[in-house]
Amino acid sequence: MAASIANLKLQLQNTLSPDQNVRVVAEQTIEQASKSQNYSLLLLKIVSEDTHELHLRVAAAVTFKNFIKKNWEIDGQVNKIADQDRLTIKTHIVDLMLKMPSQLQAQLSEAVSLIGKHDFPDAWPELLPSLVAKLDNNDVSVINGVLRTASSLFNRYTYEFKSDELWTEINIALKQFAQPLTDITAKMISILPQNASNRDTLTTVFSLLHSALDIFYSLNYQDLPEFFEDNMDQWMLIHHTLLVYDNPLVRSDSDDRPGPLEKTMAKACDNVALYAGKYDEEDVPFRKHLPVFVEDIWNLLCTTSGEIKNDYLVSGGLAFLSAVAKRPGTSSMFGDPATLKTICEKIVIPNMQLRESDVEAFEDDPQEYIGQDIEGSDTETRRRAACDLVKALRQHFEQQVTAIFSSYVEVMLAEYAKDPVNNWKSKDAAIYLVTSLSVTSTLARAGATKVNEFIPLLDFYKNTIIDELRIQNIDERPVIKSDCVKYVTTFRNQLGKQVLIEALPLLVAHILSSSVVLSSYAANGVERLLMMKEVSPTGVSQAVITRQDIKPFLSQAINNVFAAIAKGGQASLNPYLMKTTMRLINVGKEDIFPYLESIMDRLIKKLEEVSANPTKPDFNHYLFESISAAVRFCCNSTDPSLVVAFETYLLPRFVVILQKEVLEFLPYVFQIMSQLLELNLGALPATYTDMFPHLMAPVLWEKSGNVPGLSKFIQTYISKMGATLSTDTRTIESLLGIFQKLLASKSNDHFGFAILNAIVTHVPVEGYQQHVRQIYNLIFSRLQAAKSPKLVSCIIVNSTLMMGLHGPDLVINAIDSIQPKLFNMVITSLYLPSMQKLQTSHNRKICAVGFIRLLTECPAMITTYKSSFASLLTALLKLFELPKEKKDDDDIEEVSFTHASEFATVHTQLSFAKKPEVDPFAAVVDARIHLAKALHTMSTKMPGKVPALLQGLDPQVQGILSSYLTQAQVQLA
Repeated sequence: MAASIANLKLQLQNTLSPDQNVRVVAEQTIEQASKSQNYSLLLLKIVSEDTHELHLRVAAAVTFKNFIKKNWEIDGQVNKIADQDRLTIKTHIVDLMLKMPSQLQAQLSEAVSLIGKHDFPDAWPELLPSLVAKLDNNDVSVINGVLRTASSLFNRYTYEFKSDELWTEINIALKQFAQPLTDITAKMISILPQNASNRDTLTTVFSLLHSALDIFYSLNYQDLPEFFEDNMDQWMLIHHTLLVYDNPLVRSDSDDRPGPLEKTMAKACDNVALYAGKYDEEDVPFRKHLPVFVEDIWNLLCTTSGEIKNDYLVSGGLAFLSAVAKRPGTSSMFGDPATLKTICEKIVIPNMQLRESDVEAFEDDPQEYIGQDIEGSDTETRRRAACDLVKALRQHFEQQVTAIFSSYVEVMLAEYAKDPVNNWKSKDAAIYLVTSLSVTSTLARAGATKVNEFIPLLDFYKNTIIDELRIQNIDERPVIKSDCVKYVTTFRNQLGKQVLIEALPLLVAHILSSSVVLSSYAANGVERLLMMKEVSPTGVSQAVITRQDIKPFLSQAINNVFAAIAKGGQASLNPYLMKTTMRLINVGKEDIFPYLESIMDRLIKKLEEVSANPTKPDFNHYLFESISAAVRFCCNSTDPSLVVAFETYLLPRFVVILQKEVLEFLPYVFQIMSQLLELNLGALPATYTDMFPHLMAPVLWEKSGNVPGLSKFIQTYISKMGATLSTDTRTIESLLGIFQKLLASKSNDHFGFAILNAIVTHVPVEGYQQHVRQIYNLIFSRLQAAKSPKLVSCIIVNSTLMMGLHGPDLVINAIDSIQPKLFNMVITSLYLPSMQKLQTSHNRKICAVGFIRLLTECPAMITTYKSSFASLLTALLKLFELPKEKKDDDDIEEVSFTHASEFATVHTQLSFAKKPEVDPFAAVVDARIHLAKALHTMSTKMPGKVPALLQGLDPQVQGILSSYLTQAQVQLA
């Protein structure tokens, strides 16, 4: 063990090396070591020994936490942490955590909560009792560690969907933790006066109180527990005490970082806002406390300074007032016109005005500014909270609020008109206030969907917005121009098509602004406008702004986007610019042909650049989407040489990415290679055939992010080369080995079935029929170990596909060779209960055709399995009568990117590279008619037999079958 620890310490040390090559080797070595038993225990041993340097112990703690995060949940049959290691960890980790210094305690605390997420309470009932026992301690740092861990453990109650299972767990938490939490919180409140001059103790106590209030929030989030209703007076006094507490020792002396007091007061605001929003009924004891909290928080908002450190606190206070204003039973507290005027003047406008720190962020940290303003990450900003308060007040007093607040808009615009150079912030606040007054509901993909009828949006656009955008100097007053672009984007549904068509070239021009924010807003505006849809008189969804509308300035738009990217700096990796490129290709379609070579040259150049050091996942995603969109819309043209041209452009670059193992890009490369392969109707380039054996290497399939794209490429390759694979025994066995590996994983089993289905569909049956028995042996072993609805659906589709293509005997004989009459169990346990749960029309048709052959061509169904004939036919008829699946429009509307976890290789689906579903039974136009004709053929071969088999059918089912026979113009003999 000493040698193992020494080596692990060395590799952990090397992960901190400035030399990337050293880091990569160390990470690979640690990854290999993680597969060994005791690995996690070795990490904990390094963490626990204070003879090691702190940075090494922190590295071990972080590695342990990430290992737990990645591997504690058992995926299918794969358990990557030995049971004995799991038991040892759970036995010792709480005690170890509480002995550690804060840097280590924080990592182990998160690990405890990660384990608890999966094991508490059923597989770790000792967790809460062990934590509660540690609360009986005079060391506040130990108590703080306990509460921080409990806070992390209970946090999921704030985002999990309601369920009996969840509420059972919450009740266990309440029963074991609510009273100790109340006692320790009250105790900490009681020692505040005697420690008023002790900075260290106060800092720890407020950290503890913050965790306590966080736990209170989690335990109260789903519903008001009886315990807290019974103890409400005590808890509300705690919150009131904290909201009016003041002590410079725990107040932040920084302008931008909140201190212990600001954080705790903000959490108190969150809690009373939760109660005001959910538990304000007259019969709930909270109602009597409401006036006190309104006064507390009103005073806070009127006296708290404008520094960034107070943003979370002010946002929480505004959220509380919003919650009170929304509820019918309490909104009357704000209904007086004088009160509304005071709110606007003293609370709303001050928190909507741009501060110097905001201007600095606009100029120096544009990505942060953009993220807060248009990406929805501004939930804790003053501006968003003030906007939400305006919307809340409008719910009950819309006309009064609009009139009072609009008068302030006029005042601010008048201030701007006096001196635009120095008073531009007044116009910024005015536009923001108008937006707050106007938007009732909004969607990211659609802009404002419901607006205030008392605001003349088009007039405001004509009088206040458009002139700013027409100023030739695109860099003049960039904040105001950004506001104006955002106004057009937000109210695109209300301004009308003609206004938007006139505005689009102005937005395109502003893409070249030297301001990253303005350039981004303009690009985002163009992309959002091009995505707009409307319903035609015939009920068809169609684009509001068409190819013809953008054709006059398509070339300028493309050039401006690439010119902005070419400026370097933050613009060179600006995701909004690349997303707009993607949308221009998507909407322009064949109109981009004149610029295609230039577009691809610039996309390839950027791909080569970012491949060297991938740092912006969202930019990279839209880069690959742009390439994929170009492939989709150009290679589907009548010129097959374009496919060859794209392969010539792309495949050499993709080979380099694969050779250099640019892990972040592998999932994208596999998807676009599959897309190109699908579109290639001629002889395959050697690149594909040379690459194929390497793509079956087990190491590639180890990373789950590779699996979807690799699976798609493998399926496409099989579809092209299936005939030659029938005699390639080694390749078939390798493919089935991949299927076996994926089958063992609950998260990836469906990809394994997709590969298996490709083999069944495209490889002649002689190439794999000797493996069918073993295939089903593996399937049933997995089914017995970890059954899931998804797995059952995959089995049904695969077996019916095989029956539909090659006849039912192949499947029945293989299954019954495992165990006599096992197929009857398949019918009763899988087919009958789950057939109608198939989700897509594609899978339903496969299922139907397979079962039709089973019912009408299999001798065993009228002998050995005769008793199941009527039941199976009934289930099939019910499948036919399910509501039809709604088909998606072929045109791609929203394309989004979600930031992934910290683990490197993550699959993100490229919207333009989606593999088209190929109907293996395209000759069957209507499966219902196909069934009727198949039954007719069967009955003519065996007169009287089929009617006898149908005698037990329910009358309603018989009626459905009769209608099919009538439509097919056949009868049963």
